[in-house]
Amino acid sequence: MKTVLLLLLLSTCRTSANSRASLKVIPNWSQFFEYEKITLSCDEITSGEWTVWRYTTEGLKLSDCTSGWGTESFSTCEMKTVKRSNSGVYWCQSTHGHSSNAINIAVSENPVILQIPAAPVVEGDNITLLCRTKNPSNRSADFFKDGTFIKNENTRRMTIYQASKAHQGSYKCSIGGRDSPSSWLLIQDDAEPPTLTPSPNTVQLFEYKNLNLNCGVQGWTVKRFTTFAKDLSSCKAWGQVISHGCVLHTTKQPDSAVYWCESPTQQRSNSVNITVYGRNSHQRTMSPPTEEDEHHPYDDAMADVTTEHSF
Repeated sequence: MKTVLLLLLLSTCRTSANSRASLKVIPNWSQFFEYEKITLSCDEITSGEWTVWRYTTEGLKLSDCTSGWGTESFSTCEMKTVKRSNSGVYWCQSTHGHSSNAINIAVSENPVILQIPAAPVVEGDNITLLCRTKNPSNRSADFFKDGTFIKNENTRRMTIYQASKAHQGSYKCSIGGRDSPSSWLLIQDDAEPPTLTPSPNTVQLFEYKNLNLNCGVQGWTVKRFTTFAKDLSSCKAWGQVISHGCVLHTTKQPDSAVYWCESPTQQRSNSVNITVYGRNSHQRTMSPPTEEDEHHPYDDAMADVTTEHSF
């Protein structure tokens, strides 16, 4: 998929708890066999258009539901027969640049998968994990958390009673020596997500300027999807990693990109689209708008985004 991003004004908005949508997966699993059906829905809290976006595990391709891999209808995206190439990180994004929670979906060719909730679970709830096989099997299942064996279950089901933060982690199962993919079990957290803030506080700048991208918290990684090369990568590939974000020294036009912060569990901040101009280009210095702005230039810019379906 090739995304042609408008090289004019693209800006960002602050993401707050009361302005986010929530991504729901139906059925509420994070692992699927090939050719199963998945529906992704943006549960909207505020007005505005929300679209399901993803980047794939293989090839790190960034695209939205309208790019040919799904059928979009009213902030919902349906994938009727998923394949391994559909594995990736999915989220909802608004025309204002807000992002929802992100969910990592694994589509497996292997005969074993772990049926684990895709959405964060409520603390105190009982959670049942099921080790599924493509073909009927009477074998028991081994369950693992963060690479460590937990227990063996003849029913291939493992129940976590009164889930707490201590149960959060990466789980997988194994039947007859065949492993499922690993998936995160997340506990619901109402804390406000971090906001990516650029410094200088502009979404347009000339080449050879330094750019500081601040996530505001430790442990999150700055990532980007470049406008020209269509490359998705982390700060360590093109910048200097710092405790709260990333510093990009002597920016150049190929650094024009969509930037965001991402947690180890692949949760996302807001997105910021930064355009770097050559010295001979005309530049209007624009600061990211605030929540109080009545009209967001991002809306006009997003209306001019076009896609080519080459997935």
